[in-house]
Amino acid sequence: MRDSYMDMCDEPNSQAIIDPRETNNWLSPDIWNRQQQDGITTPQNAEYFVSDSNYVYVRVRNVGCIATPANMKLRMYWTKASTGEDWDADWTTTNFTNPQTNNTFPAGREITQTPIDIPVLQPGDNTIINRGWRPVSPESYDTTANTVDVCLLARVEETTTHPFGMTHPELFFGDPGYQGVNKNVNNNNNIVTRNLSVVNFNPNNKKIHHILVGNVDVDAEHDFDFQFINERTINPHFSGDLSQIVTIEVGLGELFDRWVSSGMQGTYAEVNESNKSVIFNGSETMLLQNITLEPNERLGVTISFEHTGAESEIPHWVHFRQLTRTAEPEIYGNVSFRVNATIN
Repeated sequence: MRDSYMDMCDEPNSQAIIDPRETNNWLSPDIWNRQQQDGITTPQNAEYFVSDSNYVYVRVRNVGCIATPANMKLRMYWTKASTGEDWDADWTTTNFTNPQTNNTFPAGREITQTPIDIPVLQPGDNTIINRGWRPVSPESYDTTANTVDVCLLARVEETTTHPFGMTHPELFFGDPGYQGVNKNVNNNNNIVTRNLSVVNFNPNNKKIHHILVGNVDVDAEHDFDFQFINERTINPHFSGDLSQIVTIEVGLGELFDRWVSSGMQGTYAEVNESNKSVIFNGSETMLLQNITLEPNERLGVTISFEHTGAESEIPHWVHFRQLTRTAEPEIYGNVSFRVNATIN
């Protein structure tokens, strides 16, 4: 399975050597969601239905020179969209307590309680497998949210015991080099993830997303930077001017107070102190620096997209990223948004 469209299927994935900003292991084309069991390969946002399922689709490829083993199994998972995702707790047992209601809800679970058999694949072959699942309503996590924001993960297991046939054994907390789930995805073709929300506008409406930021270290606090970057900054010839289409408000909640106490370092368009939010104009990269997260902490962030009314014939991509505060900052986690502003 491919981590991204540019993945050359090497282990570890060497894509970041070309441009570290293109480290998009969270955008696998081989896992996606559909709101109906229709077999279409175009990804859709997950949708909360009272009595119906969404469907996770996974494409398993054989990029080797011999047939795949007969005993391979596929496992699928979901977790609340987050910039710091821990393996494996965030995908199997984690809950999130809504600070507005004090109610607790699942924030990640395995979709395949029984792993799915994968048929034998000859060299160059692939197969697509799907399984139904039901997300939690967005209002459960934040009463203002009106979109379901989740991340999907797929794992192919070739054996029934650790390391399950992985080229590089999966890392868990406490292992040397542990960096959450992203390191495992980068190391192994048998693991892929998709952390993407699609923002589809009707004229002059507003979409409010709720994601989590986190520190996967259970023993120590860490300082992070948070970045909002337009795809146009990374690939100027691929993406248009998002600032003409939408305004984006990042509600930081408790993170806002910590950012203020550290000196409000960074670059940003505007601050709304009453909302504890920062405005990203969609053009110049927003960077909020030196924000502390406590050990094993998860905090909610709301991201509001308000449409200006302007149309665009092309999609626009924007990435919310959590960066390490190191000599050479690395992407600790990412949630991407595809903004569609074609008005029908």
